Amino acid sequence: MKKTITRQRLLILFLASSIFLQSQNSDTVKVRNKVLFDITTFDFPHALYSSNLQQTSIANLNKPSGNYNFLSSYKIPSMEQSTQVDVNTRQLIFLGTHKLLNRKPTERIYKKVKRYASELTLNLLADALLPFGMGWQHEEFHRATMSRCHCYSNNSLNNWITGKNSANYSTLKSVDQVLDTNLVLIKLKSNADLVRISAAGNEGNIFSAETMQRYDFVSENRLVTIPYYLIRFLTVSGYLDLCSRKDQATNTTLEVMELEKDNQSIRDFTGLDMTAWAYDLFNPNEPYSARGLNVYGNGYDRYIYGDKLTDEQYDWIKKQTVLSYINLISPLNYGFKSISLGKINEKKIKGNFAFRYYPTSFGNQLGLSIYLKYSKYNIVLSPSLNQNFKHSFPALAMELIDYPLLKHINASINASAWLQPKNQEFYSDRGQFGGLINLRLDYAISKKCATYIVFSCKSNGWVAGNPFLNSNTGIKFGFRFSFNHKY
Repeated sequence: MKKTITRQRLLILFLASSIFLQSQNSDTVKVRNKVLFDITTFDFPHALYSSNLQQTSIANLNKPSGNYNFLSSYKIPSMEQSTQVDVNTRQLIFLGTHKLLNRKPTERIYKKVKRYASELTLNLLADALLPFGMGWQHEEFHRATMSRCHCYSNNSLNNWITGKNSANYSTLKSVDQVLDTNLVLIKLKSNADLVRISAAGNEGNIFSAETMQRYDFVSENRLVTIPYYLIRFLTVSGYLDLCSRKDQATNTTLEVMELEKDNQSIRDFTGLDMTAWAYDLFNPNEPYSARGLNVYGNGYDRYIYGDKLTDEQYDWIKKQTVLSYINLISPLNYGFKSISLGKINEKKIKGNFAFRYYPTSFGNQLGLSIYLKYSKYNIVLSPSLNQNFKHSFPALAMELIDYPLLKHINASINASAWLQPKNQEFYSDRGQFGGLINLRLDYAISKKCATYIVFSCKSNGWVAGNPFLNSNTGIKFGFRFSFNHKY
């Protein structure tokens, strides 16, 4: 308990310090900066897998066949699309509060501190309370990984949009309307995919924060994004912490089961995500039916609680909780968008960094993102370790962002190479080599709008924000909007 209080005090002290320092970090003249909004309108092959999914669809990990209605695929957004909804809506909120409070660079320090603190507070409340944010994106990441397995699902947070009768649906935040049959088949055909489905929600929250960090570094805007990062990273760690506490996790699960009773249509697909994540990692060959029957009837007991996890497995989740706190280690999380590193040939070089933890289909990934900006170059270097139960495997990603290739064309390229546990197995001591390459081309239609196309190709392996564990090629189309704002 004392350690927890100490961590909280240190975080509050650091946050207060950043408010004071950031309030002074305004120039004496107003400067224009860009806020970036990406909107992917077509994401292939996600659209292929999510097209025409029905509640009666049977899981199939092979490429789906038949007639496709790509308009129906938008009912289940891809990982990138749901991330963009989360990031874009929050940036609009932060831009709105920024303009509402209209911070003045020339005012006195105490007024700057007051305005910055007010902006931070408003952003915190808006991010936590308004729709299409962290909770919604969390559930959509679950759904995107399910759709890759041709498994239908419903995000209960969308019920107010679809107009479904609230009397027939749980008020819980859940991914429901999932058939037991599909969970059985996914477990049978690919345990790694079932593990990924459970972990995907927390993966999504971390991925959206990483996406925002890239925007913040590249554009160096002055939006107060501190709440965005802290809410997401602390929620991920808090969720892991809940799942590591046997009695608390069990009581929470039993309360949910009491609300759902025998109604399988509103039953969440897995209950507490990270207890199921750990259970299937530690029990890769166990059939889904070994979970037993739901005590209220009508299906299997999907939820992992009580003695279904051993003390060793609860302790392993506790270890993951501690590791997840490294996500908090980044100047970007506290409002420092870039750090001056001096000059080379009279041109400024700037940098930043962010430590990274992700839950994965084989265990976890621990990494460090190093951001560098020099002249026309925005570079991200990301060494990492892919860890299963007892072994670690190295990986490296390199990214060049928004390089002005031609007069109206910017290019971004991301190349990654890795060793991951063979076949995504939790107990494997053998590594499997893989890699990924993404090429994005942006064509400027006007000063504020560009259209982009993305080509991607990856081998077998886990990649954050990509639902496919098998080899995959893809293409995306979309639009980027950029808006100037003054500070």
